[in-house]
Amino acid sequence: MPSFIVSLVVSGLLQAGTESVRLAQIAVAGDPPTIYRLLASEAGPSAIVAYGRDPSGEAIARWELKTGARSLEVTRDGGRACVLGIRPQTGRRRGDDSNRQWTLTVVDLVTGRATEPMLLALVPRAVTLLAPPGSEPKLLIAATDRIAAYSLDPPGTSWYYKSPGENRAIAAGGAALVAILRGGTLAIIDPARRPRIEGRLQLTDDDVTSTIDLGAAGLAVAMSDDGAVAAVLHEDRLTVSLIDVAAGKVMGTRRLSEPPGALVMRIVPAPGVGYQLMVASVDPLPSISIIDLGAPEPLAAPKPVAEPEPPPQAPPTIQPTPEPVAEPTLVKTPEPVPAPVSEPVTHPVAEPVPERVSEPVPPPVPPPQLPEPPPEPVVEPSRPSDEAILTGTISGDTPAAREVRFYGPNNILKLHAHATVGPDGTFRVTLPPPGSYRVIVTGDPGAHLFTRPEFRMVVVGADGKGVSGIDFEVRGRL
Repeated sequence: MPSFIVSLVVSGLLQAGTESVRLAQIAVAGDPPTIYRLLASEAGPSAIVAYGRDPSGEAIARWELKTGARSLEVTRDGGRACVLGIRPQTGRRRGDDSNRQWTLTVVDLVTGRATEPMLLALVPRAVTLLAPPGSEPKLLIAATDRIAAYSLDPPGTSWYYKSPGENRAIAAGGAALVAILRGGTLAIIDPARRPRIEGRLQLTDDDVTSTIDLGAAGLAVAMSDDGAVAAVLHEDRLTVSLIDVAAGKVMGTRRLSEPPGALVMRIVPAPGVGYQLMVASVDPLPSISIIDLGAPEPLAAPKPVAEPEPPPQAPPTIQPTPEPVAEPTLVKTPEPVPAPVSEPVTHPVAEPVPERVSEPVPPPVPPPQLPEPPPEPVVEPSRPSDEAILTGTISGDTPAAREVRFYGPNNILKLHAHATVGPDGTFRVTLPPPGSYRVIVTGDPGAHLFTRPEFRMVVVGADGKGVSGIDFEVRGRL
């Protein structure tokens, strides 16, 4: 299964007084993908059921819940499930969720243990998981006027964004990018672009940093793991828009063959060019199907843009018969032989370089093949060290960095070692076993750092030599 995935959740509506709450009761996680379904109950026991690719629809696992449940999210690795429910109360009509307290329960799908339900001080309208590379995932809950973040181990409040009005759906990806569906507009919160003065974050009434016009109201939104691409399913339940998040525009639209019911959709890159839509459903049987989306035109490599020719290095002596000039030409120094001018050219530099006169003029550098570079440049340190250690330096907002974590070998989810950042910004760790390691910088518990690069990949060889120069710049924090 490709790692570049967009999850798009479409579910039925739960009534909360006069409000409509869009919460998913199925999820897809793991590789190969597993479908998780919440057998919801308002007050009595509930259950989470897992299905594989067996066409018979037989469940492969089941977890019993002692309390009622209404919504389900599962971490990408399939290790934990986040279940939202409503605290049972007597004396209220069935289905009336107004003024009732919602709860969050985290279930360890490996051990089967569940946390005590945590009371939420809001009414959720949409839910998603935020999982920046190398950081602990957080549950984002969209409510009226705000987006609240909750830690999972243990469950607890973390931070929130201001987002005025009705936040219909939410998605997250990349380095803490958040996409919020507001009717026919997709609002983006990019922490790196929030206003700051002398490094201090400025409080505003709306933390959204950019918006994208969708042209029609949306029903659900999703974002890729790297935050580069988003997808929106519109209210007709047939039209899906693909969005270039960095460029802030709709790349193209595709139309489904029939309106989906409660399901989960993921967009994965096609084997060649373009994308595929992976649809996971539990009605009538658990199944996953693939729909070819092709490649929207804006995704193709841009046509090369003609660059102006460099100024001539020698007098033009091989020009054809001069053509009459239709308009005045700005020429500061008259030449003995006039040359036709098809477009304004830059005047030659004041100090010509003698050695270039006899050399051929190099061709112009072709434009890049893609409109934008990868959002997360990864630079592998290449300075071997005689000492059997891994070492580096933290610059920028050094006090915000608490430790450096090394995940591996050859497993970006397994924490192998961590090193404390010294007062001078340096860190070191004893040379680990041979293999590839992902290195990230972390701050205080619950905080998120913005570093450049976001992470590094370090390869430890079998020769016992260390690596130095594993450097990071801390550019901000939440």
